[in-house]
Amino acid sequence: MNNSRALTLAGLLLASGVAADEGSLRLEADLTQLYVWRGLDLLDGHAALQPSATWDSGAGWYAGAWGSLSLDRGSGCREITGEVCQDWDELDLYAGVYGTLGAAQRWRAEWDLGFTYFAFPQQPRSADTVELGLKVRHPRLFGEGAPVLRWALYYDRGAQEPGEEGVWLLPGLDWTVPLASRPVDFSVEVGYKDGDSGLWSYTGLAYATLALSTGFRAGGWTLTPRLHVQQNLAGDPPGIHPFSGVWVDVALSYGR
Repeated sequence: MNNSRALTLAGLLLASGVAADEGSLRLEADLTQLYVWRGLDLLDGHAALQPSATWDSGAGWYAGAWGSLSLDRGSGCREITGEVCQDWDELDLYAGVYGTLGAAQRWRAEWDLGFTYFAFPQQPRSADTVELGLKVRHPRLFGEGAPVLRWALYYDRGAQEPGEEGVWLLPGLDWTVPLASRPVDFSVEVGYKDGDSGLWSYTGLAYATLALSTGFRAGGWTLTPRLHVQQNLAGDPPGIHPFSGVWVDVALSYGR
C-alpha cells in the first residue's frame, strides 16, 4: 500500500476512533462499479472501494471521514485527468450540525448544515476543495407514506486557491414502498451547477438520477445493493460530459 492510501485509511480510522459511549458510530464500505459524483464519472468508467466512518454525538452534531480508493491499475482516467485512476484517491473530512424546525407542522423541516474538506493525497494541494452545504427534508409535506421532498444547496471553493467558486442546487424525492413484503427505497434527484469550482464540474452542468435500493439486516450489520440510472440534462457541452447510463454498488454498513 502506498503512502497516500495509508493516509486515507488512517483518516478513516481516526474518525472512527472518536466514538465514545454516548452517541452512535456508523461504519460503511461501499464497492461501486462507477464513482459518479453529481453528474460526473470521476474515475472514467472504473470501480472504487469507498469506506466511511461517521460519529453522531446525539446532541445535534456529527463528524466523520469518507474515502475513495480506485480499483483501476493503469488504464487511466484520460477524459478527466490524463492520469491513471489510482492517482485520484480521495479523503474527505466533514462535520456538521442538525435540527428540526416546525416539528408539529405539516411543513416540518429537518435540516443539516455541514462543512466538507475534499482532499486528494497524491495530488498538489491546489486540487483540494472545501464545501459548505445545507440539506433539508420535509417528511410530512405530502402526507403519511407519500414521497419525501428534500433539497440541498452547496457552496464550493478551492481550499488553497479560492478564486473559483460554485453553487449547487439539488432537489429530490425519496419514497419507500413494500415490494414482495420487502421495503424498497426509490430516490429521484435533479442537480444543477452554477460556477466553476468543485471537482471538475462547470457552470450549466445538469443531470437527473433515479436510484433503487433495499437493505438486508442482521444484527447491527446491513447489506444494501443499489441500482442507479442517470441522464445528462446539459446537452453536449465542451470539456467533461455529464454521465448518462446505469451502474450498481453494494454497501456493507455497521451501526450502533
